Amino acid sequence: MSRVHAATSATESVAASTLSVLGIRARVLQTGPSDAEEAVIFLHGGPGSADDWDDLLPRVGAFARAVAFDLPGFGHADKPAQSVAA
Repeated sequence: MSRVHAATSATESVAASTLSVLGIRARVLQTGPSDAEEAVIFLHGGPGSADDWDDLLPRVGAFARAVAFDLPGFGHADKPAQSVAA
């Protein structure tokens, strides 16, 4: 994953980066202090994307690390040709 700069207040923007797992790339949105004791992970429903959390990420990032990502097949994530389920 690329290095991102953490936002330190609710008025700063959310940083986007790309994560690759098992050859599938997905966009990750992050904000908040990287050394925060608390982290909140946001999962979108389908159909949806990490953009579903645009309004909430900076608010949570004011007091905790906030992370949202696109699930495979949605948003800015790769659309696998076959199922990735085990």
